[in-house]
Amino acid sequence: MGFDPVGFTSLDWNMAEVIIPAKATSATAELPMVMWMREAELKHGRICMLAIVGYIAVDLGLHFPGAKYAGLTSLQAHDVMVANGNMGFLFTIVALLELINGAAIVQMANGSGRQPGDFKFDIGFTKGNKADYYILSEVIHSRLAMLAFSGLVTQSALYEKGFPYF
Repeated sequence: MGFDPVGFTSLDWNMAEVIIPAKATSATAELPMVMWMREAELKHGRICMLAIVGYIAVDLGLHFPGAKYAGLTSLQAHDVMVANGNMGFLFTIVALLELINGAAIVQMANGSGRQPGDFKFDIGFTKGNKADYYILSEVIHSRLAMLAFSGLVTQSALYEKGFPYF
């Protein structure tokens, strides 16, 4: 997209050397910095897209069953879930997903041809003549979601009330 004010994408680091120890790295293992950064951007953007939906859903009344979760706003729900120990399960799920993601990045560094963010979970959008359009759209929506989620949480904290947050 051409927006890189800090210049991260122009760094000439081979991230394969960071992921795989030098003695285990083949001579052909290479992962350009821009692919590493795109993988991270897509991952965080996808999480934020889901987080926006979840945050608003809780404020509209979708809760875990049980009296201790009734009437909580999204802002309060985090602290209650930590206090009740529910976040341990979430941590385990996230850790498993990160292990899977780590294996995919190692394969990408070993020259598998995998593109950043591609987990072969596609319903047909990345095939055909509109593939580039949809791939670029996901990056744009990911960036918007990251900004929107931070604004959503900030607005929620400032007014300390649920949806519509003003």
